Order: sequence, then structure tokens, then C-alpha cells
Amino acid sequence: MRNYLGKIDEAQKALNKQNPELALSILDSQPKDLRSWYWSRLSFLAKCMQSKEVLSFSPHPEKRLFSASFAGNEDTVLTLCKEGEYALWSGHAKLASGSFSDPAKFPNEVGRFSNEAQRAVTLSNPYWIGETEITQEQYEIVTSKNPSLDKNSSFPVICSWFDAQKFCKELNKQQKPPTGYIWRLPTEAEWELACRAGSDGPYCESIVGPMNHDVELSEKHLDQFGWFAGNSGNKIHPVKQKLPNSLGLYDMHGNVWEWCLDSTQSEKVNMLEQRVSGEINPFSTTGNWKTLRGGCYDVKADRCRTAYRGANAPSIVQGDRGFRIVLGPILNYEGNSTRNEFSNKTIGFDQFKLTLLPILPKTFLMGSPGILSSPKAITRAFGNEFITGSSDGIIGITDFSGRPIEQIADLNSSITSIDATSDKQWILAGCANGEVYLFDGKSLKLKNKLTQHSFAVTSSVFGPNGRSFSTSGLDGKLHTYRLPKADKKWSVYGTDHNTSFDFLEYNSDGSRILTSGLGVLPKLFNAHNGKEIKLNPFPYIGCVKSRFFPNEESFVSVTQSGMLLFTETSRGLVYQIVKLNLKNIIDFSFSPYGKKIIFSTSEGICSVRKTPIINNICIQDETKGFKQSPDFFFALANKTEPYSKQLPDFLTDLDGPVKPDFSKKGYRLSPDKKLVLTTLDGALRLWCFETGQWISTLGDKLISPFVDCTFSPDGSLIVAKLETNELLIYPTTNPPGLGTPKYKVYSQVESWFD
Repeated sequence: MRNYLGKIDEAQKALNKQNPELALSILDSQPKDLRSWYWSRLSFLAKCMQSKEVLSFSPHPEKRLFSASFAGNEDTVLTLCKEGEYALWSGHAKLASGSFSDPAKFPNEVGRFSNEAQRAVTLSNPYWIGETEITQEQYEIVTSKNPSLDKNSSFPVICSWFDAQKFCKELNKQQKPPTGYIWRLPTEAEWELACRAGSDGPYCESIVGPMNHDVELSEKHLDQFGWFAGNSGNKIHPVKQKLPNSLGLYDMHGNVWEWCLDSTQSEKVNMLEQRVSGEINPFSTTGNWKTLRGGCYDVKADRCRTAYRGANAPSIVQGDRGFRIVLGPILNYEGNSTRNEFSNKTIGFDQFKLTLLPILPKTFLMGSPGILSSPKAITRAFGNEFITGSSDGIIGITDFSGRPIEQIADLNSSITSIDATSDKQWILAGCANGEVYLFDGKSLKLKNKLTQHSFAVTSSVFGPNGRSFSTSGLDGKLHTYRLPKADKKWSVYGTDHNTSFDFLEYNSDGSRILTSGLGVLPKLFNAHNGKEIKLNPFPYIGCVKSRFFPNEESFVSVTQSGMLLFTETSRGLVYQIVKLNLKNIIDFSFSPYGKKIIFSTSEGICSVRKTPIINNICIQDETKGFKQSPDFFFALANKTEPYSKQLPDFLTDLDGPVKPDFSKKGYRLSPDKKLVLTTLDGALRLWCFETGQWISTLGDKLISPFVDCTFSPDGSLIVAKLETNELLIYPTTNPPGLGTPKYKVYSQVESWFD
């Protein structure tokens, strides 16, 4: 028996560590004659932590999946691909398909990683940056050393991040910088602003367009500005052999990777976690690795893109890592900098053979275009109408019969967000240029144009009552407006809440707004006044998106690594975690009634899962009404322990030596005579009858103490009574639906105390 109890404890610990597979493996290996109610309860809770896949398919195998959602019912799925096509599916059967946007104008860049998610960044201070990468000659002049193996004075120096820091330290000694400035490596933001030189395309002197996803065009363009695998002959070249960008900077693309000042985690994809839109002078000190930018001579063109983010351990010395320097503001730990008057002229230091060019303060978009700034399409709730927004700025309506798209308006900017009210009263469209358009959904006439965002609108949503709507943008702003006049109610800024507002959703009564974003934590706001509803610190990172769970008492978040997190909205307790065994998730959504969830991955996979069981206890209130609820207490890994872990000692501590009396209030024996249940100290505790050993605490310190407990006659349920007269019912299988015939047994629970 003691060995069995040890295994039960192992299974519970496995569940505490969110490992239901291990827990079930342990439980299934236990002898059937020893199994009791708690064995069944743990098995049930383990299954609640799993999500059964009912459908998996690749809707656009030759193209890149953009998103997937349910189209009006529990079985029909709408998919969009990044080439501007849509398809309607029932299982693996394609019901309809078509095109809503020009594929040549989709903004996603070839080789794009999720850690390139765009965000608005402001550099508030001017700085100088090196015209070229530091050469071996320059490094030797300053340090009297040359760590490069292949010696050539005009080649970029090859060194570790620490070697680059030594150069900067020595230069600060030899050439005193102006007040408030320092010789150092550039931050990622400083490097990218200088590299872009005003460009919003994949490389300097390029724009968003065909080059974003045309490898041949990319290589032809890059050949003018940098050395990469396609033109380098697999070797480093002297600096200044290619054209400079429009600021006069050479080799920002290719030749050697360039160390930056920022720290990051060793897993590069997790660089997504550092993203807050609207930041001023961003600079990261978190992580053991250091960032690398620009690509090098032996990588493909896509790794030389302006937005591509590399990283490595700072001690690494390989034949393709160098650096360039900046004369930049002194940065403190918060990333702010000391202001100083600045000359916008090129400066030179002949003794070091250094030339630096000025970069003036600016707000710009870091990263590359992705899901947030791509054309959108939606279906109306519980209908087959289809609203589309194209990269050309055309907003239109069609259906799945194949009829041509009916144009509503030409907005002259790519449509990045769309929403419509279920009663067809209003249509809302946000654009890449930051403009928002409000249309009458019946007459299709423009009612208002808003210009409150300075960059692409990431989300535009109506409240459920049709009285308000909200918009968010890459500028890090969230605005809420009243209908019908579209006058502003309130605004908040992501930098004030350490977040980005990529996705917005109202709850069912319109009182709350849930915000989430790529790599940022979910937040709740009061929809009436914009005040943040403070929750417990969210304990997980790498979130992709969050949505309200259909029961409205929880919201659900998904991480890029495949964790599905259920959080209650009053305190922010994460009470259930489901491992999906699905990587690189980019989006998810619920079916209309919440019975299924569909996930989309960057590999083009759509996975439809049954929604996990979250309500695993039932509550009868004082009015004899029932409701279902998650077991929040079980979600707390550290269960409260009794004063004594042996039942005889526990009873003695409470009342002195007594004989077992299972008719006593708060002291019950299970029908199979394997378990003892107590509420004698105000907590609901479970014990082994044979050994007297404490097994687990099922509940403690809730809204009131526990005062009594019992088992159902067949031993499948535990019922516990609180001092406030609520009854908590703990089943070992999925609770039956409210009002169903099987639910009648729950109406008998009070008689079990007799």
C-alpha cells in the first residue's frame, strides 16, 4: 500500500508540473485492486490537461498559411494564405476558394522569423555610427592587437563580443567622447535605423513589394550593397567595395556579422519576448547571448535582411563576426539616454582612421511585416458573407458561391484589420497607414475616417452592444470610441503598461477589453474608462495571442511553443495548462459555441482540437442552483499540509485520543473502505484508511471553512459543505451538462450527508 501511495504522490507531482502523459502512465501501471476515488480523480484531471485532435490538414501546402478560423459553425473552417487566397473547408473537403488580394503585394519577407515582429521605436537622441565595420588596421591602432586569423589590414576585424568591448573601452581612454556620450557598440535599434536609411523593404534602398518574397530580385538588389553567399566566393572582402546606403554607410548587409550591445536569451526565437511597441531608446540587458545583425559573406540573402536578428554567446570567435562602433548616448539600465547638443556633420579621427556619420532622432518601425500588417478577411457571425481587405486598399463583400467581390471602397492603403457587427449595422477597417474607416454596414457608405495611429492598425473591433469600438496600432496606442459619432472615449499607451496592443477583444457585455500581442503578456482593461484591471503577474512568456473563453470567466492564451493557458479574470490565476505538442503557433480561435479550437502554425498546419475540459467541480449555491467551475485549488501546486500526516495523530491533535466514528460530522469513510475524508480542521483532506497516511488536501482557505463532507453511495463523487452552505462536488468524470438527465443525481447530494 505504501508503494502505491508513493506512486499516487508521483502522479500528483507530475500534474503539478503540467505533465499529464507521465501522470497517466504512472496511474495506469497501478494495481486495479488498490485504485480508489483519488486514482480516478487524478486520471480525470490529467485528461483535462490534454486536448484531443480531431482534424489536422495543410490547407495551402504550396503557399504560406496566414490564419484559420471557424466560419459560422462548429465544422466549417475558413483559411487564408499569405498569397491573398482564401478557402472554405469541411474536414479535408474544400467547399470553395478564391482570391482577395494581389499575392505580389503581400509584405512578408522571404526567410522571416517570428522574432522580427514589428514595433514602433523612438530614438530620441542623435548619435554617430561608423562608416564601415572596424577593420583589422583600426583595431590594431587602438589596441595594438589583431585577433583575426586571416590577416589583411583592409578586412573587417574578426573577433568576439568581448574583443569588441575591449576596443570600445580602449578608445574611450584614448579619445575622450563629448559629455553624455560614449564609444560603444550600437544597440539593435540604432543599428537597424542606420541600416534602413529610410527604407521599409528587406534591404537598404528597397520598398515593400515584390522583393519581399522574390529570391531572385532580392539577390540582384543585395549584390549592389553587400557580400553574401551568392557573390562572395565564400570569403571576406575588404570594406567599401560595394555601394553605401543613402546615409553613406558601407557593408551594413553582409561581409561580416556585426555585434550589437543588446543581450538576449540563447534561443533566438525567444527574442520575440522583448517586444514592446512605442518604446523609447530600447536596450535589452536580459540574457547570456548577444545580438548579431547584418548577415555575412557565407549566408543566403535572406539572412542579410535589415530585420534579420541573429545571436550568439559573446565569447564565440568565428571567421564571420565583426562590429562597427557608435559614438552614442550613455545608456542607463532602463535604456534611457543622456541628452546632449549634437552636430549633424560627419566626424573623423585621422589618428584612428575612423569616419563616423550622423544619425538624427527618429521614430520608425523595427522588424519586418508579418501577420499584424497583412491584408485581412473575415466572415460575418453565423453567416456566409465574406468581407475582404486587399493589399491595394480595396474593401469588399462576397460570399462562398464564387461571385465576384463587390467593392465597398478604395482606401489607398493595405487593409490590415476588419470587423463587422453581427446585425450588419457597421463595418470597420484599419489600414497600414494608420487610418481607420467606419462604414454603414447596410448602405455601405463611409461614415467616418480616423487618423489617430501613426503606423499600421493591428486590430479594430466593435463592442458587443454596438455602442463602441476600439482600435490598436503598431505605434503602441489603444483608442476607444463611442458610436454612432465615433468620438473618442479614452486612449492608453503600451509603454505605460509594458505591452503591445496587437489584438483586442471585448467580453460579452462590453465591460472589459482583453489585449494581447506577439511576445507580450495579456492585459485586461475597463472598457468604460481605460483603466487597467490589475491581475497577478502572468507566469509564462512567449505568448502569441489571447482570447476570452466562451464562458467569459476566463481568458485563454497560447504560446509559440505550444502551451495553452487558461486564466481566470478576477485575479489572474493560471488554473489549467494544456501542452499541445504543436510548435510555432501563429494564431488560434474558438468555434462559435466554444466546443473546438483551431490552431495555425508557421509550417502551414491547421489543427482542430476539442476544447479541454476546464470545469471539473460543481457548486450548489444557497438557492440550490448549480454551476460548474474549474478546480482552482488544485491549480495551486503547493497544497496545504495538516499538522500531522498520520490520521491518528491528526485526530489526537484536534480532539485528544478518540475512537474512529465515521458517523461524526466532517469524518467519513469511502464505500470501498480505502479512503477517509475529513473537514475537522476546516480543510478538505483525504487519507488512506489502511495506513492512516495523509494523501492530499482537496480544498482549504476558500471563501469559508469546510464544515462537513461525504461520498456518494457508489463512491464516484466527493461532496463537501462550506460554512456558507455552498456544496462543492468533486467528480471523477466529465460533469454532465446542466439540466440533462444524468445531472439529476446531483440534486440528491444533500441526502448523502444523512
